[in-house]
Amino acid sequence: MKRLRSKTYSRWTLIVVVSKGENTVAKRRSKKQPKFTIREVDVNEFNRLQNNAKAMIRSRKKKYGVDISGEIDLKTNINEFKTRKGFNAWKEAMSKLRYRADLQIKKVGDTVASQKQINQSQREVNIQKRKLQKVGSEYQNKYKVKFTEKQLLELTLQTNVARDMEIARQKQLESIPRFNKKGQLIKDLRKDKTGGTVIVRDKFDPTILDNNQRVKIREYNLKQVSDPERYSRREQQLKMNFERTIREQLDEDGQKILDYIATMSDAEFNNFYFMFMDSSLNFEYIYKNNHDFDDNQTAGEANDNIANAILTDIQRYDKNREKYKMLMKY
Repeated sequence: MKRLRSKTYSRWTLIVVVSKGENTVAKRRSKKQPKFTIREVDVNEFNRLQNNAKAMIRSRKKKYGVDISGEIDLKTNINEFKTRKGFNAWKEAMSKLRYRADLQIKKVGDTVASQKQINQSQREVNIQKRKLQKVGSEYQNKYKVKFTEKQLLELTLQTNVARDMEIARQKQLESIPRFNKKGQLIKDLRKDKTGGTVIVRDKFDPTILDNNQRVKIREYNLKQVSDPERYSRREQQLKMNFERTIREQLDEDGQKILDYIATMSDAEFNNFYFMFMDSSLNFEYIYKNNHDFDDNQTAGEANDNIANAILTDIQRYDKNREKYKMLMKY
């Protein structure tokens, strides 16, 4: 096999020609990107765009209770960019944040949603109306259940908001690593790690509701699950329940655990709990080992074993705590 290589010129793409018998293959290598030289004007622009994005995140959170930080490509440092092309692409994307429909948050009735979700829901309502009978200013299905157009939009929007929240939540939970008692990573095949959450799986369909009572139940349930504070309240409750369990089951043995947990936010504890739920943090594990210990054990020894298991997992977590904090989105 005979190989011919062209000379390398900085302005041209390198072409490698491989000759084998009568067949000739030309492989084209992409030109190397020039090194990204950071100038003062770049630093100033980077800081300006970062500050604008963080202000947008704070305002959405304060006004609507919605955290959009997971949808924005915030950077830790300008040195993360290796090429000017990458930096310019990031600048362009950040400068257009205010025009993104998924970041324009509004309130429709009692429902907080993005303009993208509102537009999608309105399109679905237009399709729904074709399947319903027009009766005066209302729309009626075959069971004689009537809806106003406003009601159709709100129910459809709440369904879409709740579904989007649930899908995003599951993706976030599935990104959290899981460890066994030996500190080994668990490859968890379960898709639902939400602990029994009622998932809004289906689109809203007004044609299947057969009485007005079902409509009222649907409205009530959707109002709960489409609340933007839904998960933050659950995280707060999970942490409170865990702290109460440790105080009740371990007494003074659990004080080191409580001291460490006190340094965590609700969101961080949520991730920490799901990381080691299969190892030592599971409520069932704590209660079972506290009450059903071996005949050769005393209650004090059983408590020591539970506390030591949790403290061991705390040590594992603490080694990579800063990295694990990066997993938090909600």
